[in-house]
Amino acid sequence: MEHMIQSNEKKNWVIAGLRRNGMLVMRPQKDGSLKYQDEHKEEWCKGMPIGSSRISQDWLKNRMAWIKSGGNQVDEPIWARIEGAKELADLIEWSYTSGFVADEQEVMKLDEVDQPEWVAAGKFQLPLDLRRLLAKREAGMSSEGQEKREKLREKRNQKKLRNDAKKQLDAEEREQIRASLQSKSKHEAMQQIVPSSRTVTPASKANAKKKSHKKGKSKDKLAVKYKKKDEIKKAALALAKKKKADEAEKANAPADAPPLPPPMEEPPEADEAKADESKQPVPPGVFRVVSDMAGMSLFGRQGTVMAIGENEWQIFLDEVSKNAPSKLVWIKHQYLQQIETSQLKKKWEWPQLSLSRVHKKEILIEAGTIGEDVDDQESWDPVEVIGPKCPDGGLEAQTIVFGWLLLQYMSKGKQLGSMDGITMLFPQLLWCLVNEKAEVDHVRGNHWTLMVVDKKSRSIRYYDSLRGSVDETEIGTEAEIQKMHEGCVNMAEEVLSKMLSCECIDEALLNGPPLRRENEKVRQPMMSNMCGHFVLSYMESEMSNHMGYGPASAGHAHGLAFAWHSRLEKMSKQLANEVPKMRKDLELANEKQIQLGKKSLDQMHKQHELAKSRMKKNEELTALMSEAVACLDEKKTIQIDQLPHEYHVARARIVARGVGICSSCRFQSGCLRCDEAKCLAYWMRREHKRTGKPIDAKYQMGKP
Repeated sequence: MEHMIQSNEKKNWVIAGLRRNGMLVMRPQKDGSLKYQDEHKEEWCKGMPIGSSRISQDWLKNRMAWIKSGGNQVDEPIWARIEGAKELADLIEWSYTSGFVADEQEVMKLDEVDQPEWVAAGKFQLPLDLRRLLAKREAGMSSEGQEKREKLREKRNQKKLRNDAKKQLDAEEREQIRASLQSKSKHEAMQQIVPSSRTVTPASKANAKKKSHKKGKSKDKLAVKYKKKDEIKKAALALAKKKKADEAEKANAPADAPPLPPPMEEPPEADEAKADESKQPVPPGVFRVVSDMAGMSLFGRQGTVMAIGENEWQIFLDEVSKNAPSKLVWIKHQYLQQIETSQLKKKWEWPQLSLSRVHKKEILIEAGTIGEDVDDQESWDPVEVIGPKCPDGGLEAQTIVFGWLLLQYMSKGKQLGSMDGITMLFPQLLWCLVNEKAEVDHVRGNHWTLMVVDKKSRSIRYYDSLRGSVDETEIGTEAEIQKMHEGCVNMAEEVLSKMLSCECIDEALLNGPPLRRENEKVRQPMMSNMCGHFVLSYMESEMSNHMGYGPASAGHAHGLAFAWHSRLEKMSKQLANEVPKMRKDLELANEKQIQLGKKSLDQMHKQHELAKSRMKKNEELTALMSEAVACLDEKKTIQIDQLPHEYHVARARIVARGVGICSSCRFQSGCLRCDEAKCLAYWMRREHKRTGKPIDAKYQMGKP
């Protein structure tokens, strides 16, 4: 496809092919005439001849027979032939159904027969056999038949007017909806449609059911139906009246009346001056709609600039969407951002959601919901299962973390692991740091927001989906954008100060403008608890941009929020079902370790008995006997150098990280994956179960 595009840009073979087939021969002029486009005189079609050796010259001659006087005159279309075609079809059908066959030997004076109105109006040149059929039918038709035919014609005309009126009304409604979708999402537009149904009670419901059985339709439905019919009837009458007025005006026009201006006539001089002032060079390249102020139907779409207006640019979009079928739209230039398509990835797509048991376990452990220590199962958190509806109190911090880990998993091609260049501070850790508490159980605030600290671009982006006003008309105004959740803003500022004190960011980053919403127009639905869903949608948007798909590549936040609900609903059920399986697997593995420990302890006691008998005989002890005596008599505990290789690998990872706490911890003291002391205690208890050897009391569960 790219090769064909490049080839066309060099040779312009698409236009050359059209010229070869007899198209693009005449070009409209400003005075309404047509000018022949000669390849030897016109620069744009140079080297593009009309026709070829494979196309007959007679065909080309007929192809351009409608052009007269060298392109200075073109016959007007005969619109009456549209109605005449129906009469002609009726004539042919009559000859077929009646079985009438014109006698070629019969002498008929066709010149003396009056032609019907549709033949004269449409300027039809009927062949001889059709003229015979028409004359025979008209001569043999009774007065009653003629009256019936006139009634059918009138009925057909009325039906056509009603259909035209209905199309006109539908077109007006579509234009209104399309205009509203330019500034708001489809969901917001649908929310403003108030149902006209009355309050339903059990009694009214029963009465309506009885009436529907008797009459077939309720009164409300009949009223709506008749109202629609009346509107169509009124529009049809207005259309017929306008049509008659146009015909009368055309008939009464003087012979020397000036012709109507051609379609491509230049605007008046006053507008020309204005157009010259606002005329600017069209910027090259591809531009993408990156502001949610443009509406859900345009957000994320891209195209090239066709024209420059005073405040808006005309963009020719690459693709057509369901909400905005038009490719050519006017958009405020503030909503656009130029992108380098050669440096961006093709398209952000969400793969099909599927998790293996290994990935489920990793997600549960990484989120801090469960642990790897079977002795610490009491600290496990129950998984919050998301139902078809949003939870009453909103999403828990656990679910936010699940969503982030799922986003990482899908972004890396269904592989778990940290994303290069992105570090997320989980809500539990933030709550501990800001409130200076040792631990926190469940984190469920009254509102979720997202703050992105971008060190590369040295900027801070803040997302808040809460409405700043209950008035729909004020959404997106500067005053409403600045009105954010006060508690979340204060916490964000405290987090920034903590990051500054830890030297995670420099002070110059905080000297910029105050926090301001990045989402200027998108707000969560009124009286909903979907702020967590919108936070996840903002995360996905930031992730797609970071991975090289460009800004606004993930889609509109409103649609993503509802998509995230279905993802979390499916994922939470899978994780909740996985927890008892993991608990059972841990207990089985623990039981195996205990059984191995018992066998090892029995072997140790046997070696201890053998050691006693040898010691009485003053015989030399084996290594196993010496180890048994040390463990049972001297109470020698397991040493660090005796731990398995897996411990030393885990310890090296913790030492390399050097923080002592990870984002998934709910405790400031860390967990098995980030705290060296907890990691050592875990492996000591595990080795004690496997070997039966004693360990120090500080490593035992529940000991400080």
